[in-house]
Amino acid sequence: HFVKYGLNGTAAGILNAAASFGLVLNYCVFGPVAESLGWQTVTTLWIGMVIVGMVSVAFGIKPSIRFIKNLEEHNKKQENRVK
Repeated sequence: HFVKYGLNGTAAGILNAAASFGLVLNYCVFGPVAESLGWQTVTTLWIGMVIVGMVSVAFGIKPSIRFIKNLEEHNKKQENRVK
């Protein structure tokens, strides 16, 4: 999807950063929380994070659509200049 906009590397980098952040959270936060408050608390935190992620994606859809439209308009203008 991002290849035609030249942003496939950016998308891969963002996914890689998110995965790395998840690993850091796993070792630095969830381990100590599980030891002190139990796994039920960790599971609750995970569910909360999933909800936050879903809401973030929902709010990101409209700006993403607007970005794609703006990029397409920009590309059309560039094509018209070349002609």
